[in-house]
Amino acid sequence: MKATTELWKFCKQFIEDQRIRCSESVYQTDRVITNAYEFIEGVCDIVGYYEDEDEEDEDEEEEEDCDNIEYEEYDNDEA
Repeated sequence: MKATTELWKFCKQFIEDQRIRCSESVYQTDRVITNAYEFIEGVCDIVGYYEDEDEEDEDEEEEEDCDNIEYEEYDNDEA
């Protein structure tokens, strides 16, 4: 499955699971914010994590825990 399709389905599932009907749902519903941490991690798992080539990572354990994920071009028309 392409990353764009996977991301679309993942986001849509989060919206449905959290019953987000409008922007106020995001700001006024504790469960949305509580579950946002796992959502953000899931998005990064699909899209990829930021890689800073100019700065060396001092914490080797963190580097070992992160997978090197290649970024794919996003085409909004495919969603």
